[in-house]
Amino acid sequence: MHELDEALERFFETDCVYADGEPNYGPMAASALEALGHGALTTGLLDIYVPRLPDFERGAPLARDEWRHHAADPGTAPALIAALERELTEGDWSTLVAVIVALRLEVEDVPGPDPHAIVRLGYAIQNLERRFSSTRLCELAYALGFVLASRREADPPPSPPSTGTPAERLTAASVAGAEHYLANPEDRRSASLGVILPAALRVILPHLEPDSEGSVLDALLPAKVAPDAADPTRTEEDIEVLRCAEDLREIRYRAACSVQEHAIVMAESCLREAAFSPNSKLQLAAADAALRLSPPGYREWR
Repeated sequence: MHELDEALERFFETDCVYADGEPNYGPMAASALEALGHGALTTGLLDIYVPRLPDFERGAPLARDEWRHHAADPGTAPALIAALERELTEGDWSTLVAVIVALRLEVEDVPGPDPHAIVRLGYAIQNLERRFSSTRLCELAYALGFVLASRREADPPPSPPSTGTPAERLTAASVAGAEHYLANPEDRRSASLGVILPAALRVILPHLEPDSEGSVLDALLPAKVAPDAADPTRTEEDIEVLRCAEDLREIRYRAACSVQEHAIVMAESCLREAAFSPNSKLQLAAADAALRLSPPGYREWR
């Protein structure tokens, strides 16, 4: 069995979130390791990450006409995942992605889905596009169930009206996210979402109805941030990061060796966005994530 498929099967036994509500980034990190070309290091990630997670309590599948009623309720995730696993054995997975995203965004009077659930969905789709397997299809069920059941802690502040095509909007968002990340070295983990989320949405959009792309981005892209007051020269003076940023293979290797979930996912997302639209800030942010996003004292797997 493929390394990623083995990893995903182990993550199916773990909850989508920690006991304190923090998201489980293990499946995304394992998926990013494959995309970086270092799937062999997945074992190290599993050995470090899986023991930290609570067990997943499976539920009885909900009938399809009950999904809307139970959406945006995190407690229904096990029952929704079970229903989606069954649904995916009977129909086209891409069509179901469009159905679930639309259904979740139609839920009124509650904040939208947790952005980390959107990230998991992006990686689940990318996995299937790279190589189809029943295990990867099951991971899509987990991701879709997480999207349908989750909710943000609060609605984000409204963004100014955006112009341009969906692809242009995503590129602008990811570049702004990289700049924000580099300007805030004391808050790397939360700032990384500014790149990770647009990268996930770029994977998801082709599976949605074309006329819904703009409204989906309006609902899910992060609000535009004010210009950063933090000094970005701290990263620009980091010689090790600057040298790493010059070599894509080194970025991939150092991110993979970190065996730190957010470092791996951030570096891979930055490189994927930079491949779509080359930008030095994205490549620099990828190198910084590979070398500096891990917590102090975190040791590389090598």
